[in-house]
Amino acid sequence: MGNIILKQFILAQLLAFSLFLTSSCTPTENKELKLPIVEFVSKSHKIKPEWVSKGPPKDTDEFLFFVGKSGKQAEEADAIDAARSKAGKAFIELAGVEIQIFEEYLTSSSGRSSIARDAYKVGETKTKQSSEGFFRGLKLIESYSENYRKKQGDHVIENYWRVSALVRVPQKEKSAVQEWKREREERADSFLNQQLEDSKQAVQRGDLFGALSQLSSMLSIAPKQPTPKRDNFIAQAKKLEALWLNSIEFYQLSPITQIVELGNRFKPFEVKAEIHFKEKRIPIRNFPLLFKMGPKEKTKFTNVEGIASVEIPLISGVGEEYLNVSPDGKKLRDLIPGKDLSHLSGKIVSFRSVVKASFLKQRIKNDFTLKFYSSIDRKYKVGDEVEVSSICERRCHVRIYSWDGENGELIRDAGERTMIKNKPQKLLHFKLKKISKFTLVALSTTDKFPDEANKENKYSAKEFETLLSGFRNMNYPKAEEHLEFIVSTN
Repeated sequence: MGNIILKQFILAQLLAFSLFLTSSCTPTENKELKLPIVEFVSKSHKIKPEWVSKGPPKDTDEFLFFVGKSGKQAEEADAIDAARSKAGKAFIELAGVEIQIFEEYLTSSSGRSSIARDAYKVGETKTKQSSEGFFRGLKLIESYSENYRKKQGDHVIENYWRVSALVRVPQKEKSAVQEWKREREERADSFLNQQLEDSKQAVQRGDLFGALSQLSSMLSIAPKQPTPKRDNFIAQAKKLEALWLNSIEFYQLSPITQIVELGNRFKPFEVKAEIHFKEKRIPIRNFPLLFKMGPKEKTKFTNVEGIASVEIPLISGVGEEYLNVSPDGKKLRDLIPGKDLSHLSGKIVSFRSVVKASFLKQRIKNDFTLKFYSSIDRKYKVGDEVEVSSICERRCHVRIYSWDGENGELIRDAGERTMIKNKPQKLLHFKLKKISKFTLVALSTTDKFPDEANKENKYSAKEFETLLSGFRNMNYPKAEEHLEFIVSTN
């Protein structure tokens, strides 16, 4: 048993010693890894030119001078191009334009730019002319190059160049760019100003919607126009738009109230739309106006004089209706989408149309007394039972007609019976079934009526007027009385 324990102890000691030897023999290569270092390799000049650190020489009357620095580039040629580009961008900044605008200048002005022409000679074409081509065309006076390499241990992991370039640009090139920029801005100013003037002229002609369309078009393109005045033009356009929309007014040309005899037509109802300025009023043409009477409505557009009119169809009954005229909101939104038209919603012109039947009131002086009365001496209500009676000063015949404002109808004929002198007689009994308005007309004569009674016939307004006229003009003793009914629910 003791031998076994001794052997296990010896094996454990051997294992520990083996592990110690293994760890002590592990290489320390990872701990000895070196950090990358940058080494200077070469330079183009023994002595660095002064302009590299102090900047370009002073400009002359003929030339402008710029220094550009490339940053790290893998190839010297690429570094020279990058340095030229930096110098060229310094020129563009001095000329007062952005790189995108300068690209446009090169595309449109290669004829005036000597450098752009030279750029073609170095391989650019008109379809591919760009600022990079312009930069390569710049006159390189001198360049200074430095070559570096980055090593890690004995291995070169990077080789690169840094180049500074001194270039010159003719003074006239700067003038050419600035002149082109000025002309470009003037063209943009002229274009936007013309848009404003055209819209103003359209309003003066009454073409409000053409003017607003022109302003909308201008507002969509103005932000892209190459002029520092664009915001001013946009503000002017919005101000004009608000002014014109808020200056729209309507008023009636025809009388507010028209009264006609039954059977006659109304004259056209006319409304005029205008823009009201302090100094003048301008009719608006093609303005949509909605004419509405009860459930019926119709849209009419104003003519060149700013006038829209509507004729009401022949009205068959007595009474009155109101015709309201307002801007047609749906049509306006189609004509000028996206505009705030809420201020127009309250602009309404109202007309009153009245149809009357004067013939009903053109009564004659009675030849004898005829009393015509109802059993109810208060306001009539739906459901009332009514008795209508009469007392005649003489023995007479009586007919009773009903007139509802549109038609007349015989509802009681005298027949062979005559009314006894001064004796009350009940002539009618009926129930009021609905809200209504009508007049009972009692015609009485001591002899005979000028026409045959016809209970099947309904008389139009003209026919009823003729019937009454015939009665009133006959030579026999006669009398006429009316009883008006206005039936309500309370």
